[in-house]
Amino acid sequence: MKKRAIILIIIVVLVAAGGYFLYYKLMSGETENLLGTAKTIETNFDTKIFSDEKFGGLKQFVALPIEVGQKGKINPFMKF
Repeated sequence: MKKRAIILIIIVVLVAAGGYFLYYKLMSGETENLLGTAKTIETNFDTKIFSDEKFGGLKQFVALPIEVGQKGKINPFMKF
């Protein structure tokens, strides 16, 4: 009986807090940012690193076509 009373009190407090929140946000006229609307994000990223000379020589081109080498184990769970 005591455990049920404590749970009932907690539920009543949560419902009351939710009701107060809804009343405060919906009935008082403050409806802006109610659902967490998205804000404009600043997108001015510094991209000069892509055209920097010291990083320009990092490209390595692989000779094509790539030849298939030796296969591994057929069953990866098989012991050696």
